[in-house]
Amino acid sequence: GKSVAARYVLYTCGMLSAIRIVIVLALALPAVAQNAGVNRLSPLERDAGWRLLFDGETTAGWRGVASDAFPAEGWGVQDGALHHTEGGGDIVTVGLYDEFELEFEWKVAPGANSGVKYMVAADASFAYGPEYQVLDDDRHADAELASHRAASLYDLAAQQGGTVRPVGEYNRGRIVVRDGWIEHWLNGARVVRVETRGEAWDAAHEASKYADTPDFARTGAGRIALQDHGDEVWFRDLRIRALPAAGFEEVDLLPGDALDGWTEYGDARYVREGRTILGEVGGGGQSFLLSRRSFGDFVLEVDVKTELPGNSGIQIRCHQRADGRPYGYQIEIDPSERAWSGGLYDEARRGWLQNLEHNAAGRAAYVLGEWNRYRIECVGPWIRASVNGVPTVNYVDFADLEGVIGLQVHSGDDTRVRWRNPRVWVLGERQWVDALPLLPSSFEASSYMNVKYTSVRGFSHGLPLQLASVHGPDELLALRMQVEVVAKTELRVSCGSWHYDLHRDPRFKKGEPNDLGLCLDGARGTVILNGHPIAAEVPELSGEFALSTGSRYDELTFRDFQRLGAGRR
Repeated sequence: GKSVAARYVLYTCGMLSAIRIVIVLALALPAVAQNAGVNRLSPLERDAGWRLLFDGETTAGWRGVASDAFPAEGWGVQDGALHHTEGGGDIVTVGLYDEFELEFEWKVAPGANSGVKYMVAADASFAYGPEYQVLDDDRHADAELASHRAASLYDLAAQQGGTVRPVGEYNRGRIVVRDGWIEHWLNGARVVRVETRGEAWDAAHEASKYADTPDFARTGAGRIALQDHGDEVWFRDLRIRALPAAGFEEVDLLPGDALDGWTEYGDARYVREGRTILGEVGGGGQSFLLSRRSFGDFVLEVDVKTELPGNSGIQIRCHQRADGRPYGYQIEIDPSERAWSGGLYDEARRGWLQNLEHNAAGRAAYVLGEWNRYRIECVGPWIRASVNGVPTVNYVDFADLEGVIGLQVHSGDDTRVRWRNPRVWVLGERQWVDALPLLPSSFEASSYMNVKYTSVRGFSHGLPLQLASVHGPDELLALRMQVEVVAKTELRVSCGSWHYDLHRDPRFKKGEPNDLGLCLDGARGTVILNGHPIAAEVPELSGEFALSTGSRYDELTFRDFQRLGAGRR
């Protein structure tokens, strides 16, 4: 797009004044102000396939297990939660779900018992299915049996290693049903992982209360149920998405019999063996097998197994320099003792973006000598990755919105790796657009600016320079620009009561252009300075997203002002 340049100069007398480049955020929504982000999906979460099961205000989407209507008593909505006191029976979703990822928050009154059930038959008059136990472990007698404690797969598998928060506080639960496996998570930790096939499952099933139901947990699509156990309990922020990526177009990365659709770079040897690609080092430099097709927003899944200790990687949104050398995002495959498999590396550019130094669960996820499932999601500027279901990357970055997929074999003489059954689902694509034409009509009048061609120049006289407006949390706002201030100028980015002094950051270049990115995705904000996020997960964003200086005479220049355009499928 066009390059947009703007220069703002402020003259003041007496008291210290400030220039303000302002993005006004109209986020004052009373119904959710106390719990920003609860019962709400951000724009990027929706684009990734998440759907709310509860809107925080009504019981829409739920009914009694043996009725087409919602119970007249026992259940209701309280403080943004589905609240149960006593009576009314179990409630179930109107929709049916097969393989899925379900997240929710729960809390109980002292001594209370409840549960979240799933795979409940569509025509059932009783909510019968696997259960994520919800319990006050300290006061309820059921906790004497390990498989009955909170977050356990009730009567079948005890949770291991999870910590339940004190009664009265919300816990974060997660259930994953996929490929014959069940996972339960509690407050960010995976506490149950069982396969519903094989001798171990058969033995647990035979010893459980479900022994008389041979097809238990094997019934396919079913409803989600919240249990009435006669006690007081609250559920909120219930969200679900179909797995692996239902509703999106799947592209075959291995058509035909050979490596059609791929291009080799380097001297490694790549061989196709059915639905598996073998890559092994040729003794030279870095090597890559690159897809000929480019992808924007997507979900990629592939099984990985290493046979030698040398590292490797999966390139995403990758590009090539003029000499053909690939560069860009890489999800690490690291069978060494360091164990950073699944981390985010920027190949031939910035180096490590998010390693696993402080992610013990992530470091333990990759199993040497076994097949390991990698899942990578790129949705706009949001990059996520997991290894065997354990999160390893959660990162926001503006460097690339599209590019090819690549399989790397590292330089040296000790790399041999296999990639099995790579699958990709296309979610859409996005691009940066010039932001100048998107300025509000009130811009010129409110800021004394004259807009001409591709530049803006004038004096602000201390008035806000409004560059964009957001009318609520359902709109994605992502801006990027180059910002330059004179050597002694202070520069601050702020939003409501939160602020960050850019000039104090060691990555800030005084007297030189700085690449600055601002991203608002629902209630989550990220500031990116010179290619590095410096303030991610800013809580409860509200008010004005602003740049401000603070001296008697300040000169602020910004150029290449761009906004992320809407995604399209």
